[in-house]
Amino acid sequence: LRKVACAIKCQALMRGKIARKLTQGKREQRAAAKIGAFGRRCIARMRYTKTMRYCIRIQARMRGILGRIRAKEYRLFVKAAKIQAFYRMKVQSRFYSGLRAAIHRAQHRIRTRAAVSQMRRLRAQAQEVGAIVSKLQAAQDHNQHLSQENDRLQSDIIQLRSHNVKLTKDVEALKSKIE
Repeated sequence: LRKVACAIKCQALMRGKIARKLTQGKREQRAAAKIGAFGRRCIARMRYTKTMRYCIRIQARMRGILGRIRAKEYRLFVKAAKIQAFYRMKVQSRFYSGLRAAIHRAQHRIRTRAAVSQMRRLRAQAQEVGAIVSKLQAAQDHNQHLSQENDRLQSDIIQLRSHNVKLTKDVEALKSKIE
């Protein structure tokens, strides 16, 4: 029995050893597969990055070419815009200078007409003022004449009153003689 148990134990140990060797082999195969996959992945990544670098360089070169073409067109466009702006400015400048000259002529005419009409009004007012002054002078002369006449009449009234008083006294004196 002991021998049988010992043999069973030995067989179990051997089966365990064989199983460990098999699993160790499977582990090694898996590890080798992982290492191979990692290596292939690294190689593929290097190829991909190299290809991407080349693609990026090609794209950058194309962008540079297109950018230079666009810049050349833009400079041409800017020059054309400057020429157009200068032409528009010239046209507007001619129009503005003509308009300004017309404004000056119109202002001159308007000011001349206003000055002439103001001169006429001033002459008419001067004539009116002259007429008013002559009327005033005539009125002052008439007033002075009336004032002198009034003074003369006042002195005549005073003389007549004094003469009246004298006559009244003479009448009373004569009345008293008669009585």
